[in-house]
Amino acid sequence: AEERMLPELQRLLVSERHDSRLFTTACTITISGDTAVVRLAGHPPPVALWSSTMLTPPVGLPLGVVSEEAWAPLEVTLPPGWALLLYTDGLIEARDPSTGDFLWIDGLLDFLAAERAASRAELPARLVERAEAYNGGPLLDDVAILLLVGP
Repeated sequence: AEERMLPELQRLLVSERHDSRLFTTACTITISGDTAVVRLAGHPPPVALWSSTMLTPPVGLPLGVVSEEAWAPLEVTLPPGWALLLYTDGLIEARDPSTGDFLWIDGLLDFLAAERAASRAELPARLVERAEAYNGGPLLDDVAILLLVGP
């Protein structure tokens, strides 16, 4: 069942890791019909592209930080033509070299507003290009972007 995913990943991480200081962040999304259930374990929240806002589920601790943790769900009604943008922190940790300011989620939302005309197929690459420009060069952490698009 969907609600067991993060606890099982937690159990696996704790039993298999070679260093007790290791942890990981995760985001799970279960989509059924026009409803999505989102859970965050220390991970940046997805962005609802139909409203250009981030989803705001409660953010639980990353996996591996404490042995017993619950990750509260957020249930979201998906409108026709919905799209969700998921990304790793490597994207939003781009840093302005002149000020040291991180891009963070607000900066990502600004980038999304500037890229409204981009096709969904082009959007992930355009966001990485903008983050690299903001960063003054290649990003320091790896970046993964997943764009989920509804019917």
